[in-house]
Amino acid sequence: MGISNCCVFGKYEGLYFIDYDDIHVFRHKDCDPDGSAEARFLRDLDYGELTGGDWIFDDLATQFVQQEVLDSFTSDFLRMFPNFSKTCPDLWNSRSQKAILESPLFYLCLEDNNWSLAVELIQKEPPQGRSYAALQARCYQRYLTGIARCLLNHLPSVGLYTGPWTYGCLRREELSA
Repeated sequence: MGISNCCVFGKYEGLYFIDYDDIHVFRHKDCDPDGSAEARFLRDLDYGELTGGDWIFDDLATQFVQQEVLDSFTSDFLRMFPNFSKTCPDLWNSRSQKAILESPLFYLCLEDNNWSLAVELIQKEPPQGRSYAALQARCYQRYLTGIARCLLNHLPSVGLYTGPWTYGCLRREELSA
């Protein structure tokens, strides 16, 4: 699982990590005559295979797998929480946080974490003179659990932020127990 160099700062914010081991695809350098090649996820390759030169990072397949996981996650999350909706494709909360879903209280953002992809629940700022804190406090834990459940529908595990440069791991079977 990737080191957690992404973090959230709000009182009612949280995040999970999609490990690149679960979405990065490598293909064997010797393709069949019909163009098909044996493909494996990064987690299924050992050090010798990765450094031996026979396995090549497949950017196209990786993009496809990542998009498939994110589309499935988004669909599951929207079914679970209909008060969220998709954002316009180019909504960035910061230089590195891309919003993919929003509700009146929160954004759901993606952020590259070098070794993983962070999925972040970020508080929205209320209009001047108003406060969303009580509503956000009531909802955020339910949303975080929903994020984990929806991600684990499509991945074997997700990373947890436990502190600066530290992380934990939540496996599918642990959440269902």
